Amino acid sequence: MNSKDIHEGLNFSAAEDESSFGIFSIKFSKDGRELVGNSNESICIYDLGANKVTERIHAHVR
Repeated sequence: MNSKDIHEGLNFSAAEDESSFGIFSIKFSKDGRELVGNSNESICIYDLGANKVTERIHAHVR
């Protein structure tokens, strides 16, 4: 790794929600284009090429 390499974090927060998104697990798609991350609030599908969340499934509330 070169010290000049820059790594950006992936933004999983919803546009209307400024809170942070803590990821408990992550899984890449077979083609490496998407990943799925989950927290205690939702499951998100993230498109790595578009650099955005394409699907958000909210958890149910008890």
